[in-house]
Amino acid sequence: MSEQPEVEKQPEDKLSKGAAVSQILALREQLKKQNEARFSGAAPMATATMLLDKSEAERLNPEHRVRWVSLKNAQKAIMRQASGYERISAEEGGRQVGDLALMRLPAEEHARRVERIKMLNRDRLSVHNKEAEQMAEAIAKELRDRHGISVSAEKIFGEQGGDRR
Repeated sequence: MSEQPEVEKQPEDKLSKGAAVSQILALREQLKKQNEARFSGAAPMATATMLLDKSEAERLNPEHRVRWVSLKNAQKAIMRQASGYERISAEEGGRQVGDLALMRLPAEEHARRVERIKMLNRDRLSVHNKEAEQMAEAIAKELRDRHGISVSAEKIFGEQGGDRR
């Protein structure tokens, strides 16, 4: 059997009740200061809506789309700038709240992007119809070539031609 070394017992530090209370108050004050330093001096009762209000920047930049961009991830912020966003200066209504900064993009560019996304979504929603039409044509060809049965692809696929939204 191996012998275990004896563990020395440390004497317990007993604080008086008054010293414990003063220590707790000091810790509370320290935490309050840390909390105030973390939140950029904003009023503690300010709502997120008030803090993130961008109406002033939108009023001063009517020909741009204004949005909040996170600076926490530097790569994302750089990608936004590379894609055309620029940071709004303080004179033009720009500001920063914590890790978020106001940036703008010309409204025409934003409209082009939105239209491109809508087109992609329309294509994605209709791609299954195109595939079904191609399968119906392949089935009609197979029936005609192998079995001598003449059936139109429209009859196989249906008169409506699938889901035409």
